[in-house]
Amino acid sequence: MGKPFEGTRWTKWITGFRLNGIAYGGCIDNKKVFAAVGDGGILLTSSDGTKWATKTLRSSLRVDNLKAAACGGGLFVVVGDNDAIFTYQDGEWRSPYQMTIGSGMTLNASLRGVAYGSVARHHGQEIRFFAAVGAVAAAGDSGVVFTSSDGVTWKVNHPSSSPSLFGIANGKDLFVAVGKNGAIFTSLDMANWTKQTSGTKEDLHGVAYGGNLFVAVGKNGAILISPDGVNWQGGTSKRPKSLHAVTYSEDHSAFVAVGQDGTVLASSDGITWEELYSEAGEMLYGVACGEGRCVAVGDGIILTST
Repeated sequence: MGKPFEGTRWTKWITGFRLNGIAYGGCIDNKKVFAAVGDGGILLTSSDGTKWATKTLRSSLRVDNLKAAACGGGLFVVVGDNDAIFTYQDGEWRSPYQMTIGSGMTLNASLRGVAYGSVARHHGQEIRFFAAVGAVAAAGDSGVVFTSSDGVTWKVNHPSSSPSLFGIANGKDLFVAVGKNGAIFTSLDMANWTKQTSGTKEDLHGVAYGGNLFVAVGKNGAILISPDGVNWQGGTSKRPKSLHAVTYSEDHSAFVAVGQDGTVLASSDGITWEELYSEAGEMLYGVACGEGRCVAVGDGIILTST
């Protein structure tokens, strides 16, 4: 069992940046860091969630709005608008997607979520992928999935009848993507995607896996849980605020969700949720946990638990 959140205090930091996502992991110079991304290509990194280094990522001469980040396989991957994919390799941030497919072959996809994890084993060997999800405006905002086994070479997949996709997570050798109008798609091989029944028409903005459970959150306080990514049922939050992101804290053995008006919720089972914080006022778009603390980011602010 992890340490409960009782007595946890949150410190609010004013940044002046709109931050859309955050991830935690040991993928930058072999150091464990929080990496927050935002509009204008902004990237903030911190080892403790209190002191932050600032950098701007550019794709060629263009500065992209960055939406999400993930750590895995020794790599940090950041995604965003206009096909933006950046990977931290050999001490620097690179844009491998542009280099892989060549100039003039972009989809102009808006990528909103990224995750790293394994799929079903082939001949006893575990295969791991990065998967980024989003939408292509030119195709009527249809859903799109970018996949890569190395963070450098990326393939594009359009799940059949998928609307815009906003979030993705991995657990039990399964990728789960969520999106507009309650859409949930799952894949065991990163090539074939199966549409699941969510039981809601609310937009689902984020999904996470931990403690043998998937949790998806979304508009108007929508919360769904599933033990297998296939069968879903609803949880209950105290306030019907829209939720934009969810993560699992190993240190607290709990899910943490953030969203509208600075709302921060926590749950050990995905069913009953406790409000941890609601004083920021600003919208929160991302959350990550590590080293005993959680960090939430949003419209010009960072919240750090202590």
